[in-house]
Amino acid sequence: MMIFVQKLTYIAFSYVDGSKSSDKLNEHQKSNALILFPGILEFYSYLFHFQGVVVGPGCNFKDYIEFIDGTNIKKHQNYSTLKCPSVKKALFKKISITLLMIVVFLKLTLKYPFSSYLEPDVLAKPLWFRLLYLHLASKGHHLYYYIPWTLSDAVNNASGFGFNGYDEKGEPKWDLLTNINIYELETSTSFKHSIDNWHIQTKNWLRRIFFDRLPKGKTLGVFVVSCIWHGFYPGYYFSFVFSAFVIYVGRGIRRNIRPFFLKNKILTHLYAVITYSVTHITIAYIIVPFFVLTVESSIKFYNSLYWIGHLLTLILIVTLPKQSFKSKSS
Repeated sequence: MMIFVQKLTYIAFSYVDGSKSSDKLNEHQKSNALILFPGILEFYSYLFHFQGVVVGPGCNFKDYIEFIDGTNIKKHQNYSTLKCPSVKKALFKKISITLLMIVVFLKLTLKYPFSSYLEPDVLAKPLWFRLLYLHLASKGHHLYYYIPWTLSDAVNNASGFGFNGYDEKGEPKWDLLTNINIYELETSTSFKHSIDNWHIQTKNWLRRIFFDRLPKGKTLGVFVVSCIWHGFYPGYYFSFVFSAFVIYVGRGIRRNIRPFFLKNKILTHLYAVITYSVTHITIAYIIVPFFVLTVESSIKFYNSLYWIGHLLTLILIVTLPKQSFKSKSS
């Protein structure tokens, strides 16, 4: 149902964009606008195509039709030498990574579930131990999403869907439907960079359908929509609404504090170490309610850490210049 919502809104807004004047549309809206509504075969094929009907990822209608009629290959090649780009290397890499992650999942994720953090024997441990446990559990729980998203990307690629042109070395890129950049995410030094490389296709959908169209409150509005899209468990709202305020604070830190650390290499490396550590502990702090779901468990978790993340965020919101919280596109 979640993927269907993405696809139906993509078609609906693209059709509405097709009736608007081009000067009222951004470049993405212009390129994806539908003048005519799809026929019944195209419509249901887009909704139910086998590669993405279970775990997605969602894609816009134009990308799907270009895959069906071959335009996705033709527009990146010379017609006189047209050939199907090889997908073997991309498939081998993605399937190998999936198998490796399954092994790690069995060894790490099942050993450190978030629910165990709330057990009395863990809560009785020192703060450093609980933070370490939280970090390990967070990394393990990422695999709940890394595995199906990487595998679904491979399934789409195996069918020929996902080709995205060639890189500077002339190698075919199969990342049109990639949903996760694991290396970028795991080495991220900011919450914003983490979000940019997590659930990429849903991030694109939220930006194109909501962020680009909301007149005000774009960031908070998008996170509220994401809550509703996921469902109505209270834990989702604990996680996503707080994430919006972390994004605001991240902008403020980058614009007001980061420049002081760019004066020499030592300070720059120190800033990278600090922001890496804070980013990944913050992610763990944010996502626990997403997994434990209930109000009682979410509050019990935050009580165990004295609501430190919320308090620090509030302090930074109060002390940093308000103008620095705005996005560049606002």
